[in-house]
Amino acid sequence: MSINVGNESLGLEQSVEFRPRCFSTDDPSVIEEARRLTARVYLQQGFISLDQINERQTIIDDADPYIPHSEYYVLMDENWNEIVATSRKIKFDEASGQKSFPLLDHEDSLDPVLFRKIEEVGLDKVIEISALAKDKNLDSDDLATLTIYKELFQNALRNSKDEKLFIMACNPALFRNFKQLFNGAMQQVGPALDYPGQIAIPAMFDLHDGPISVIEMSNDENDPKADSYKFIVEFMFKGLAKSEVDPDIVNALDSNGHENLLIDDLNSDDQMQDSINEGKKNFWKRRRPELISGLGLIAYTAARTAAVAKGLSPYSAVDWKVFLGIELATTPPYVWGVGDLIRSLKSPDDYSKKQKVVAAAMAGSTLLAPYAYIAAEGAGMPEQAWIGFFSVAALCLAIPARKLIKNIRNRTLKTNT
Repeated sequence: MSINVGNESLGLEQSVEFRPRCFSTDDPSVIEEARRLTARVYLQQGFISLDQINERQTIIDDADPYIPHSEYYVLMDENWNEIVATSRKIKFDEASGQKSFPLLDHEDSLDPVLFRKIEEVGLDKVIEISALAKDKNLDSDDLATLTIYKELFQNALRNSKDEKLFIMACNPALFRNFKQLFNGAMQQVGPALDYPGQIAIPAMFDLHDGPISVIEMSNDENDPKADSYKFIVEFMFKGLAKSEVDPDIVNALDSNGHENLLIDDLNSDDQMQDSINEGKKNFWKRRRPELISGLGLIAYTAARTAAVAKGLSPYSAVDWKVFLGIELATTPPYVWGVGDLIRSLKSPDDYSKKQKVVAAAMAGSTLLAPYAYIAAEGAGMPEQAWIGFFSVAALCLAIPARKLIKNIRNRTLKTNT
């Protein structure tokens, strides 16, 4: 699956490697794919039934009438091939009024404290967080949910005049996690609700008082969980500028040991350049094996082409210019494919089966391309082509073999203990 995420928040001048992997989107193709992920996960968990999914593999409009006034968020994988997680903000729709929000359909079961808060901020300043879903196989660091919520939270702070209160119906496990992370800042506002597939905990998060509460808890020397709250504050606020955040929250950060957390000036050219430079540094560090092997391969290509051109090679009947052109054109994708294969061998769980197949196909096909030209000219397939091909094949086989050995070892250790 390849997704065109559009240009609305990515910056055309930056390469894919420097684009934010988590973002809000109005691109119909991305939203459609996000809705497919939600439908797939909800069906697996029993939140919806098969007859509530249409031919596009998304939830039918009758079962999800909130799509037109929702803002969708996605987290992409490192290679920008698949959506790791998604969620959305359901916003106030004037024509629907209170029925804009599915949680408020359960008014009789909800605490009056919620409705007093809604009266205080205004129904048009309420946001319901909904449709959270993730692909567990792609969530390698188990931070997908928190990353999605960070983006939802930061965008709300940037729009603090229009977004003042988060409400949501959480599954019990997610609510327990929220309570551990945010303590009293995340409030339960009623008994568990009987939602399809499981019970749901109604909750709210005040986007002014909530952050300040967590910030203050992070600086409480008597609280044994202060370090955990400090981590949450740094994780959730990192990347924001002071000009984007309510002054009360800025003052709370400054007075509780987080004075350097926010960017001083969002439009600072120096800070933007530092961010880009850091991204480039990490990019080149990750791709160092490709760069080294690529330079060596290019040197080998030059020497081999010279041999072809001067008639020193048994395959010199080919046009050396065509040979060189094919070599140079296929060297980068070959090196890229081998690099991903090597990384997937080191960390097999970080790469999906599809990514491994694509890397193997890229490495194998680009390796054989110049030799296929030689063979097409009637000289036969050179010996070194088969050596290279079987080397790539061996590398591909080593990946599942390593994972199998690891699984056997883990089972053995569990049996012995």
